[in-house]
Amino acid sequence: MGPVLAVSLLWLAQAAIEIAGGAGCPDPAAVSRNLTSLLPAVPGGAPAAPLPSVRLSRSSPAELEILFLGPDGSRLDEKHLAAVSASSCDDLAAAVAVVIATWVSEPELSLPDRVELPLPAPAGERSAGGDPSLVVGAVGQPSSTGNLRLGAVASSAGAQWAAGLRASGGIVLWGERWGLGAAAAATMPRSESVGSVPGAARWTRGYLGVGPEVTMLSGPVTLRAHLQGLLGLLHLTGSGVEMATSETALRFGTSGGLWSAWRGWGGVWPWMGVDLLFWPGRERLRVQGLSTEGTVPALEGQIAVGLGMDLFP
Repeated sequence: MGPVLAVSLLWLAQAAIEIAGGAGCPDPAAVSRNLTSLLPAVPGGAPAAPLPSVRLSRSSPAELEILFLGPDGSRLDEKHLAAVSASSCDDLAAAVAVVIATWVSEPELSLPDRVELPLPAPAGERSAGGDPSLVVGAVGQPSSTGNLRLGAVASSAGAQWAAGLRASGGIVLWGERWGLGAAAAATMPRSESVGSVPGAARWTRGYLGVGPEVTMLSGPVTLRAHLQGLLGLLHLTGSGVEMATSETALRFGTSGGLWSAWRGWGGVWPWMGVDLLFWPGRERLRVQGLSTEGTVPALEGQIAVGLGMDLFP
C-alpha cells in the first residue's frame, strides 16, 4: 500500500469511522474512544473523503465478528475476535480498537483472520489513564502433552558394541515440566569369552523401562532427563562348544539418561538420546568342561537416534 493511501486511511480513521453493532458489548462509542487514542493526530485541513465503516456482530457468545465495509456498503475484510469469558466490555472495546487501528494502518498486512483477547491485566498493571494495557495476538497452536519416539540404538557393554531398536515415549502429568516416560529396547546378540575360549557364549538383553521425566529445556530444541526402573530379559547360549545349552531369565535394573529433539519440522521431528543402564548382581557364564567362568557386563551404555511425533494435542 502506498504512503499516500496509508496517510489517507489514517486520516479517515482519525476523522470519523462509523462503528455500529456489538449488541451493547462492546459499546461502539467506547470502541471509538479507544481508537482515537491509538491513532496519531492528523493535521487539520485534510480533505473530506467517503468514510469506511465498521460493523460488530456476535457470531457466537464467545466470538465477535468485525466487518470492514466500504463507503458503498461492500465488505472489504472481516476479523473474528475470540473473547475470554473473564474479559469485561471495556477490555473488549480496547481490543476491537487495536484490530481496527491495525487494519486501517496496513490492510494488506493486518492481523490474522481470528485473534484472541487475553485475560485482563491486574489492576496494578493498568495504564495511568485507567484503560487496560491489552495485547491482541494470534491464537497459538495447543502444545502436545505426549510423544512417541522410534529409532535405532547402539549399545556398548564392556568392549563390545551391538545394534538394536528402541521405542520410547512420554506424557506430561504435572505442570509443564514433569511427566512419565517409558522405553523398550532390544539389541543383537554379542559374544563373550569364557576363560581362554573366545566367543564361547553369546548373550542378548531386552528391557522395558518406566519412570519420571523432567523437562530441562523447552522450545524449538527440547531437552529432557529421565530415571527409569528396568525389567529385563537376558538370554544366554553356548557357542562353538560341545553340548551347548541356553538359558533365559528375568532381571531387574535401573537407567538414567537424556534425550533431545529439534521440533523445527512440526509434528514429526528428529531426536537423539543417551542412557546408562545398570544391572545389579553378577551374571556368571559357565561352560561345561571349562574350569573358568565368564561374566555378562553389569554396565551398559546406549546411544539412540530416530524420529519422534507429538501425541495428545
